Amino acid sequence: MTPSSVHPPGDVLDRYVGAALAATPYPSVVALAAIDEADAVRVELHLTTCPVCRSAVDVRARRQATPRLDQGWWAIEAALVAPPLPRLERVLRWAQMPADVARLLVSTPALRRGWYVAMTVALVFGISAADPTRPDANELFFLILAPLIPLAGVALAYGRGADPAYEVAAATPIWGLRLVLVRAVAVVGTSVAAIALAALLSPAVGDHAAAWLLPALGLSAASLALMTWWPPRRSAWVVASVWVAGVVVANGATDDRYAAFGLAAQLGYLVLLLVASAVVAVRSRRFSTGWVA
Repeated sequence: MTPSSVHPPGDVLDRYVGAALAATPYPSVVALAAIDEADAVRVELHLTTCPVCRSAVDVRARRQATPRLDQGWWAIEAALVAPPLPRLERVLRWAQMPADVARLLVSTPALRRGWYVAMTVALVFGISAADPTRPDANELFFLILAPLIPLAGVALAYGRGADPAYEVAAATPIWGLRLVLVRAVAVVGTSVAAIALAALLSPAVGDHAAAWLLPALGLSAASLALMTWWPPRRSAWVVASVWVAGVVVANGATDDRYAAFGLAAQLGYLVLLLVASAVVAVRSRRFSTGWVA
């Protein structure tokens, strides 16, 4: 078969270029129409002797491949200029945590602030309770203040007054109850771990070393429930005030200085945790209406 001197029609060149690109590493390129083998062979033979058609094929190839090339360069540039993932985020992703949740936990300034405040205060409480000359007073001091640590962390975890990225977060799919719960669980979990460590290291915390746990969870849940009516900080202040006043009243009403941490009280904190969680679930839409201030 000898090369033809007749130039192939433009639509044949288009189909030839499309088929050639589809067979290369350009899977997003779709051929305009299928070209049969005989036409492809004739075009290839003609291109060996016709610089005009070779130029036309080159123009068509560049035009059809440009979107795919642009996309590839954009991906390369994004990978080059993107900052490396923080170590904690890499660990969270390695642990199979969803990428959006891992980024939320690591990169939200208000959440990091809540973690640091909680851990710092927990260590301060642990050190202040390490006076061997007043073990009972120090232990009671620790038990009263320890539940307030996660409560403070929750109050600092989100809201227009605490989160510099509040408006950005409000425009994301994770906004609403999911955002609130992710941040609250992270802050409470980290706070509880820090308090537990401080309790273990403190010689003044004895038989009641774990008596603060249910109050901490109950107070945090109560604060979240009140946040369906009030802003985070006001809710936290109300819950904290009621907690301190309740402990003072309980101690004054009985001779047992640990009355607020006994079995009956622990059952009450469990009920508070369940009721507050139910309120959060029933009024969950309030977390999506932009009320957090």
